[in-house]
Order: sequence, then C-alpha cells, then structure tokens
Amino acid sequence: MMVKQFSEELKRMDDLLIELQKVQPDTHHNGFRLNPNPFILKFCPRIDFDPTYEGLAKGMYLHLDHWKMLEADKDLEGVQGGKQLNYENVGR
Repeated sequence: MMVKQFSEELKRMDDLLIELQKVQPDTHHNGFRLNPNPFILKFCPRIDFDPTYEGLAKGMYLHLDHWKMLEADKDLEGVQGGKQLNYENVGR
C-alpha cells in the first residue's frame, strides 16, 4: 500500500511541475532560483511515536530530480529485488 501512495504522490509532483513550467520565469533578481523544481522528499527511518518529543524526525532529504536519478540506478536494488535507500548507496 505504501508503494502505491508514494507513486501517487510522485505523480502529483510531476503533474504540478508541468503546470509550473507553463508560468513565465521571474526575470527579476529577486526571482532567482537555483532550481525551478521546488519538490524535495524526506525519507525517515521507522520511529516509535512519542507525542512528547518536540524535535524533528531524523531523515534524508533528496531533491525530486536526485530521487529520479537514484530510482533508475541499479545501486538501490536490494537483495530481494526491491529498492533499498541508505546513506551508503545515495552517494551524497
């Protein structure tokens, strides 16, 4: 179920990115962006819910474009054929 939801979220991002690309770029210096794609994913390890914890959940932030490169790469393949994401195989 989680894979289906993740795929649906990625599709929403892709669809919205297509719409954003239709907007004229902001040519004013205050409109400068390092990357026109605003989407970033956060991958978190499984955690035990603690409602008293006030800190941020630990995790790895990946730009959507970086994730797409990783997803297509064989380096993420786990022993059973699924995708396995960790600090060693991300490379950054």
